[in-house]
Amino acid sequence: MSSKVIPLILGTRNELEKKIPNVAVAIRLKSKLIEELDYRCRAYEQTSILPICTMLDPRFKDIHFKNPLANSKVQESIVQMMNNDNDIVENETLSTAEPDCSNTDKHCDLWGHHKSLEKKRNDRACNNTPRGELNSYLHYKILKLDLDPLIEWENTKTIFPKLYKLAMKYLVVPGTSVPSERLFSKAGETISKTRNRLTGSRISKLLFLQSVDKSQWNF
Repeated sequence: MSSKVIPLILGTRNELEKKIPNVAVAIRLKSKLIEELDYRCRAYEQTSILPICTMLDPRFKDIHFKNPLANSKVQESIVQMMNNDNDIVENETLSTAEPDCSNTDKHCDLWGHHKSLEKKRNDRACNNTPRGELNSYLHYKILKLDLDPLIEWENTKTIFPKLYKLAMKYLVVPGTSVPSERLFSKAGETISKTRNRLTGSRISKLLFLQSVDKSQWNF
């Protein structure tokens, strides 16, 4: 899952910092590794997808964000997406709404205004606004690492319904920079971690051999 990328980067850096080497070469190696890690991975909190995936994972939420500005930016992005979803739902509701009670007295409700105010107050009390729902989620308990976040979201989708929709969209993003055709294809099976230096011509031959039906082999 992409939600693991940022926590793993910080975990790696933390483990490196805890090491106290005594040999000069090891000291330089530690320094260089931390330097390279910061250089190559410092922008991950600033990307659009990875921080959202991390925050929507109930195992991590916002506890791994080092940059307060990045944390705030991700929260605003999530709230904006929830607001956009609300706008779509409200527009659909308005387009399918029945005519008001102006034409028939039997549909008039003298307590209609009170019910509207009551709903607004209850919504605020239950944190049903996008910002309130996100804040409640962030203050909710952190899930243990060995538990499945997707199952947890199924269990809490009635508590955080708007966030649940976003979680189902972002938590399934694979945590890899490898193109999808490398993950779900014959080429992906052929070009494995231990065979990633194959030449193009050799790969073509191997893929051809894999495409030949077993019945064609005279074994």
